[in-house]
Amino acid sequence: MDHDYIEEYQVAERYVMGTLPEEEVERFEDHYFSCPECQERIEIARSMRRGFQRVAREDATVLTSARQLAFVAWLTRLGRSRQIGALFLAFAVITLLPAGLSWQAHSESGRAREDARAAERLLSSERARSAQETARLRSDLQKSNRDLDQAREARAEADERLARALQNSAKAPLLYLEMERDADPGSPPTQQLRQPEVPVELAVDPSFASYRVVLKNAQGHEIWSRAGLRLTEDETLRFRLLASVVPPGDYTFVAEGSASGGKPATAGRFPFRVVPAD
Repeated sequence: MDHDYIEEYQVAERYVMGTLPEEEVERFEDHYFSCPECQERIEIARSMRRGFQRVAREDATVLTSARQLAFVAWLTRLGRSRQIGALFLAFAVITLLPAGLSWQAHSESGRAREDARAAERLLSSERARSAQETARLRSDLQKSNRDLDQAREARAEADERLARALQNSAKAPLLYLEMERDADPGSPPTQQLRQPEVPVELAVDPSFASYRVVLKNAQGHEIWSRAGLRLTEDETLRFRLLASVVPPGDYTFVAEGSASGGKPATAGRFPFRVVPAD
């Protein structure tokens, strides 16, 4: 609910008068409890209502006085016996009227107190809800910070393990795989890779701008890949292969080349066998 709607449909004034529909009351209360402008508008509407009520009471007093004067004038025109009856009736009215006005004033005062208590309950409920929301957001922030710290620790540990693995693999001999042409798919690979890890070099078709290498197992399923590779100065592809990726068995590297704006094409196939370390 925005201010244009509130002003156009006189929502604050109708709220104070008690003529606002119930569904709009909830929407307006959700808005004005956090809106100083609407709170001031409601206070003005309530002040105007009290002023109207005071003027109405003063007008009622003037009207009553006028009626009393008219009654006296009418009474003077009556006979003595009729004057006595009229005076008795007036005495009864004067006796009962203050009691009725007192009851009405008490009823209005009770309604005003009840409205004040209802507003206080709504304000307390809104404050409690705001406190709960603040506590929930603070808890979520603390949990996010803990998760971030754990992720940083895990990343640092992984980087350390990778650095140790690369340091150990740097001491291993370079495995150079030659491309096999017209090889029998059923024959065992002639090139072998011994665990745990060695750098790999592939002699591929050098006519492509970039390459993607896919590692497939004996069943032809892809188990590892690396994209964005480029040729070295001696026109080969070099990368490292972790031992955890290739347990002992038969495998094939498939190199795919990508020309500028063209579709990927096979740049070489390199079958090999991984044997257990001695």
